Amino acid sequence: MSIFNRTRLVILVLGLAAVVCDSLAASVVIYGKSGRKVLVGKNMDSAEPGGRIWFVPAEPGANGAVYLGFSEDDPRSGFNSKGLFCTIVECPHWQVKTDPAKEVLFGNLIEQIMKTCATVDDVRRLWNTNNLYDLHYAQIMVADKSGKALIIEGDTTVEPVDGFLVMTNFYQSNPELGTDGQDRFELARQFRSENSISFDNFRQLLSIAHREIDAATAYSYLSDLKKGSITIYNFHDYETAVILNISQELTKGARSLAIQELFGKSLPYKKEYAKFLREDDIRNDLRRNDFRIAAEKIKEWFFENSDFDMHTEGSLNGLGYQLMGADQLDGAITIFELNVELHPEASNPYDSLGEAYMNAERTEEAIINYRKSLELDPGNTNAVEMLRRLESTE
Repeated sequence: MSIFNRTRLVILVLGLAAVVCDSLAASVVIYGKSGRKVLVGKNMDSAEPGGRIWFVPAEPGANGAVYLGFSEDDPRSGFNSKGLFCTIVECPHWQVKTDPAKEVLFGNLIEQIMKTCATVDDVRRLWNTNNLYDLHYAQIMVADKSGKALIIEGDTTVEPVDGFLVMTNFYQSNPELGTDGQDRFELARQFRSENSISFDNFRQLLSIAHREIDAATAYSYLSDLKKGSITIYNFHDYETAVILNISQELTKGARSLAIQELFGKSLPYKKEYAKFLREDDIRNDLRRNDFRIAAEKIKEWFFENSDFDMHTEGSLNGLGYQLMGADQLDGAITIFELNVELHPEASNPYDSLGEAYMNAERTEEAIINYRKSLELDPGNTNAVEMLRRLESTE
């Protein structure tokens, strides 16, 4: 198995674990400089649907900028008319020490930087001369068309190594505050160690690092800061792109639109997103320990004969074991019972249900299900062994 397949498996497992725990809205941001190329890219992962892009032309004393986010009062990324890029990601709370000699810079940090700064050095001066309130719960990456870049983490910075920089939802300089996002960070570093910096390689990295579970990748972008262009991908489809020229777009005046509108009606976004929303609805039920409600929804969608795939035998079995591993035994039994109901001719669901009953010390029901599993699959040696143990203690 290649390193990328192994890493994707790790990400899948970590994503599935989010069924029973909440996490930060996730992102992965990458920067690379090679020759004349200065590339930045981001996967914006969120349980929120869609995404927006809006354009704010220059005004006296303020640079023009293109912003991306989920609402216009909360930009998550910006590209300004001077060739400067800035993006922010959520992180665990870090009580950054404030300097009483400095002013506190309130207001949206992305907008402040986009309006007033032209280079990474400008941003560094802004950070050195102001207390940046947003850095108590987030970090930012900035890069400019000259090729300079850095991450500001609380009261310190992280610089590029060999022309490469990656930012996710944990602090590289203060990892003890939390490791959410470290899997994607390591994936990006491993990818860089085996690949050169190029537009196609960065697109491949965003594709490998995208998420479809819990908080899916709502949109992604890649930009060549020297060219002043932004390539946008909607809902982790990296084969269909819209390319925008920042200068040209800003001449068209102020406007705002959903990212999906850039792609027209041909992109199969709605069907995929409806599927994602169904899955996310079930995960919310599971987080609330509403196991019966979740099971009824899965059953309903099973009989719709839809493309919803959480009701397959293997998916339900995996979900049941996730719950059992998280000490949610009642939830595991509920899901295994549903699997038996939906797949009555399969041996494995009965074996799994027998194990869950056994762990719950419901011996008689465990024996019944192990016997049924063995009846359907006489070669099931696990059922033979479990029955020997259980029947010897009756």
